[in-house]
Amino acid sequence: MRALDLNVLTIGFLALLPLTAASEIKAQNGSSISAPMFGGGLVSEPSCSGPNATKRTIGYYEGRASRRPCDTYFPADFDATAMTHINFVFVHFHPTTFEITPKDPSDIPLYSQFTALKEKHPALQTWVSLGGWAFNDATNSLNTQTAFSDMSSSAANRRVFAVSLIHFMDTYGFDGVDIDWEYPGADDRGGATADTANYALLLSDLKAAFRGRYGISVTLPSSYRYLHWFDLHAMEKSVDFFNFMSYDIHGVWDSSSKLTGPYVRPHTNLTEIRQGLDLLWQNNISPSKVNLGVGWYGRSFTLNDPLYNTPGCIFSEVGTAGECTNFAGTLSNAEIRRIITSQCLTPTMDREAAVKWITWDSNQWVSYDDGETMQMKIQAASELCLGGTVIWSIDQGSTDNASSNDLMGIGTANGVSAAEATMLREWQTTAKTAAAIRNSCHWSSCGDQCPAGFLSEAYAKGQVKGIEIDMNCEGDEVKTLCCAPGTNTGRCEWSGWRGVGMACATGYCPDGGMWSLAYQIFPT
Repeated sequence: MRALDLNVLTIGFLALLPLTAASEIKAQNGSSISAPMFGGGLVSEPSCSGPNATKRTIGYYEGRASRRPCDTYFPADFDATAMTHINFVFVHFHPTTFEITPKDPSDIPLYSQFTALKEKHPALQTWVSLGGWAFNDATNSLNTQTAFSDMSSSAANRRVFAVSLIHFMDTYGFDGVDIDWEYPGADDRGGATADTANYALLLSDLKAAFRGRYGISVTLPSSYRYLHWFDLHAMEKSVDFFNFMSYDIHGVWDSSSKLTGPYVRPHTNLTEIRQGLDLLWQNNISPSKVNLGVGWYGRSFTLNDPLYNTPGCIFSEVGTAGECTNFAGTLSNAEIRRIITSQCLTPTMDREAAVKWITWDSNQWVSYDDGETMQMKIQAASELCLGGTVIWSIDQGSTDNASSNDLMGIGTANGVSAAEATMLREWQTTAKTAAAIRNSCHWSSCGDQCPAGFLSEAYAKGQVKGIEIDMNCEGDEVKTLCCAPGTNTGRCEWSGWRGVGMACATGYCPDGGMWSLAYQIFPT
């Protein structure tokens, strides 16, 4: 147990708000409910042994990476060996019809290319991320700043949104959705007080509409300023996991805050990350549902005085834009690697914060993660019992898989040669593919037998749950559940179902059960 110190949670676009025991907010039906509790006191930090955080690895991919002048990155360019999930960033929805729309029309051809990565990596899940920081900007030509608030404010609006989202995911083959609302309740982001209750209702409605066919995740800020609007306890019931944005802790925005000031600080810092996670533990969130954010980019500054180039020194403005990403104040890992190589730089590492930084061209400064610091963060995440990591963003690594190797602990910073890394990646790809095939089951059509090499595990006559175009079998015909040899089918029990059916998705089986099969007869 240790004291939760909110005064040190200077994390991510932060200006701390006064603490209250609870705030009264209005749900859509007008009833008063209490907002989640955030306050001082003792926090019990979870503790584990074992590689817990390596079990789930999620990577974001930005569609705009395909349109860069250099370091162009298409979905097919990424080797997904290290990933369990990848998320396409971003899609939007119309602010009045609430139907899904592309963020950019140029993204549309990329959707199918993205989900096609499952052909090479059959265990991979491809999700779509919806929203993002810019979606809630007040300056968008199509005013979307209050779109999330408006969409979630009524059951009818949420239903329209859910139907459109399901159609979109079905059309392009996505397996789940990551909701990135930045941020509910926050008046500087178009939020309304009722967002707290309505966000939880939105997630509950999506879970019901998905019926186990698709996954749901939510991005979480690491700052109290924005996080205190999230009803984490209610949301946890509806999501598969939370993606904790433990990057962008510091940046040029610090200059306008009295709490931080115009001082150079790394944008990711393990000490401050642990303090941010305390807000989750205070709300009794299961650490296994939390993914730790890791950046494949750096936040850069222009130093006020080149002689003073360590954390805590003054910066004058953002760093110079990278030649490929072309965004002042950030550099991709690929750009940082080229700077280190071309200028023969020796990075400085802060072991306590688990971050590195470099200075070059007299006044440029950037902090970033490489193989050493990524592994330090992953180890810390495992010790905190976290269920995984989430990468922003995989397109900011180089196409030679250098950042991906770092993530897997087989990068040059980890003492592994490029040839050895290639061999290890090939071995892991083969092993994961074999495991996916081994744990593969499907239902035959009515009256059909299992194909050669598959074993008959169970039989059913009705419609398979989640496959609405399926038919009930007539007469003596049955469907057969066909599984590859070696598949772990667990145990099958009844809970109001009639027969057996498709495998339950994680998080959708009855609490406490070790369920692998479920079956439902749909009304005709």
